[in-house]
Amino acid sequence: MALPDQLIVATKRGELKKVSKWLRNGSLDAQRPSDGNTLLHTAVIHSQPDLVRDLVRRGATIDLANTGGSTPLMAACQIGGVLAVQLLLEGVADVNRQTKHGATALMSAARHNHPDELSLLLGASASVDMQTTGGETALMAAAAAGADMCVQILLDAGASTKLRNSTGATALRCAEMKGAASTQLLLQRFSKPSHVPSELDCDTVRIKMGDGACITVPEDSLVRRGGRCRSSITDRRALLSRALRG
Repeated sequence: MALPDQLIVATKRGELKKVSKWLRNGSLDAQRPSDGNTLLHTAVIHSQPDLVRDLVRRGATIDLANTGGSTPLMAACQIGGVLAVQLLLEGVADVNRQTKHGATALMSAARHNHPDELSLLLGASASVDMQTTGGETALMAAAAAGADMCVQILLDAGASTKLRNSTGATALRCAEMKGAASTQLLLQRFSKPSHVPSELDCDTVRIKMGDGACITVPEDSLVRRGGRCRSSITDRRALLSRALRG
């Protein structure tokens, strides 16, 4: 049985009586033909925790993936639904389920900077160093996003700073490529040997900090809005200082 579009609309509007009425004869695991989303996906995406709770209680298949390979737990971690994550984990969702490309819920929470969801997953024994087919880890995803709190949580959970993706980049290198200055400082404190920056690309600027750490940022990240990049190292330091404070 296919999940009807009108039920998606009812869920989005919070018309849960209509949804409950449909569930009397409809399948708990019905999927929308266009994207493979189940009613559980829909409840998560549209922030309807009461419906999530009801579906879990009724026995909906928690780890049923949509056409993109995403489970309801992955969707909750992407949009930032703490209560939905809690309910799904209580329903024994597979915390280490991977898409065909190897992505996990932990990577989703890290990439979208959702530290609370990340902590819940780790508390449910999520594997911290799982990698996608491209070699990306949750730490790399958080580093590339400049999600410092998520980076710290992952490091505290024992995430490896030495793993590399298919291009040879570590989490520190991912932060460098995105110009995430504060993230680089955070990762350098956990990297051995310390304060050894990666090879410079063209159009990047390296600035040495007072404690010996080196921050690598793209040249264009130091450009003032509407102006050209300052050639003075003093100006660049001032711009980087503001970036770190922000």
